[in-house]
Amino acid sequence: MKYNILLLCFPIIFTQMYSEENKWNRLHSTEAFASSFLKSNWNKYEENYHPNYALDDNPSTAWVEGDSGNGEKQTITWKVSHLTTASELKLRIRNGYQKSKDLFLKNAMPKEIEVSVFDGKEEVVATKNFLLENKMGWQEIVIPLNEKGIKSINLEIVSVYEGKLYKDTCISDIQTFIKSTEVYNNEVENNKFKALNSWIKERVKTAKYFANLPATYPFYSSSFTIGKEVKIKNKEELQLLENKFNEMSLLLEEMKNKKQYYKAEVDKPIASVPDDLYIMDEFKNYIYRTQFSLSEVNTKENKVLELDFRKFQSTNFLLEENPKNSNLFITSFEFSWESYCRSESSNEHSSNLLFYSKQGLLESIFQNIKLKEYNADFFEDGIRRKDRINDSIIEVIKKMNYSKNNKIISIEVLRKNKNKNTITKQIYTSSNDSNRN
Repeated sequence: MKYNILLLCFPIIFTQMYSEENKWNRLHSTEAFASSFLKSNWNKYEENYHPNYALDDNPSTAWVEGDSGNGEKQTITWKVSHLTTASELKLRIRNGYQKSKDLFLKNAMPKEIEVSVFDGKEEVVATKNFLLENKMGWQEIVIPLNEKGIKSINLEIVSVYEGKLYKDTCISDIQTFIKSTEVYNNEVENNKFKALNSWIKERVKTAKYFANLPATYPFYSSSFTIGKEVKIKNKEELQLLENKFNEMSLLLEEMKNKKQYYKAEVDKPIASVPDDLYIMDEFKNYIYRTQFSLSEVNTKENKVLELDFRKFQSTNFLLEENPKNSNLFITSFEFSWESYCRSESSNEHSSNLLFYSKQGLLESIFQNIKLKEYNADFFEDGIRRKDRINDSIIEVIKKMNYSKNNKIISIEVLRKNKNKNTITKQIYTSSNDSNRN
């Protein structure tokens, strides 16, 4: 799930605190991503095996990979505060599932790992293999960075120590430390850790929600699997998709010319989208036409939400009833997110078209997304400055596929990057829970 913490960023305390040259400083992360994680029947509504649990300093939780084999080639990735220069990286790892000695012995754990470090341009600046020991407690590994930058870290399992009972490979905790002469803000790093713990608390609430899902919940399961994003290369297919995107863009512009706005009143709001289906978070309450009603209003602006380190704004709806195609009606609205953090800031503005069938099901979504990203705040001649590092325009088409009982079972996502002039396809599919208990 998206859980609305994945983009959490933090206010900057404008006190310059420079790192001592030979001192290790702790870097925290608000999130981690993994190639897979285990979902089981008894744990499917809380899923303590999520990769974020490898960052919580708690040996009673763990990232547990969810591949069908022993876990070789499975990966976990996490972002840290962007530094443009650093001399060394240190990882402290609690290998295996260290909740208890019994679980430690029953489950598998990494033996050989490959750690890769990426800079702000997402280029590899260091890669090194390590052998971990089959023991409880902390283990440390150090990677020379030779004054190169760092923004994210990837750990891949190369080989494993097999467990006595389960094939699942586990890592209880990973801590990240850095040596750098760049500005270090201890308060920002601590706030990241607090945000992660807030996510854990929120996940417990979500677990209770999923354990008693309303009959109207529009998704087929509590988690979805993200397929590989594939670049479209066939010329004929590309031309057809180009025409489709152009058609959607023109319709969006036509909708913007309408003057009458409608406020959407949601009857029973959906508390959470399934895991890894964050792409539907802003649309979760508009999947069934029966979920909401529309009433005429005179203003475009709808609501503004201040969420600690982010700001969310949305507009009221525009409406096209009985369009020329077979759809019952089309709605349009806009939303924007602003995020602020030490390493980067961003502003995302999305204009959206929602297409509904005659049965009142959300068939597809078209988004025009304008994204502005900025690099880390820095001081020059005593003046705080911020450089824009990326402007991009992305158009997205999301096509919903429903089960026989009208639950979303998969979503096909087409993305057109106007900057790179590319179109990609990706499938999000409802996950089947494991039978292990």
